[in-house]
Amino acid sequence: MEGTAAWSSADDVARALERERYVTDRGLAVTIFLALRLGKPLFLEGEAGVGKTEVAKVLASGLGRRRTRRAAWTSLRAGACRSRNNMASNS
Repeated sequence: MEGTAAWSSADDVARALERERYVTDRGLAVTIFLALRLGKPLFLEGEAGVGKTEVAKVLASGLGRRRTRRAAWTSLRAGACRSRNNMASNS
């Protein structure tokens, strides 16, 4: 994937991701383009398996950068506690 200098639009971002075999929609392509153009961080959130890590890998590879992964451990712990509480109350 070429660098951001060649990405002059969200359509360019979508095509670059497609070349890396990552299927995206217009909203994500626009968000990525604007984050890169404005030099702002891109925070991805969503359910497990929706492709957050994959888009990060593809972008890091295409930009020649190292991927940094941050996890929202607080929310993960809260979810685990809720699950345990639900199992205990259903016994």
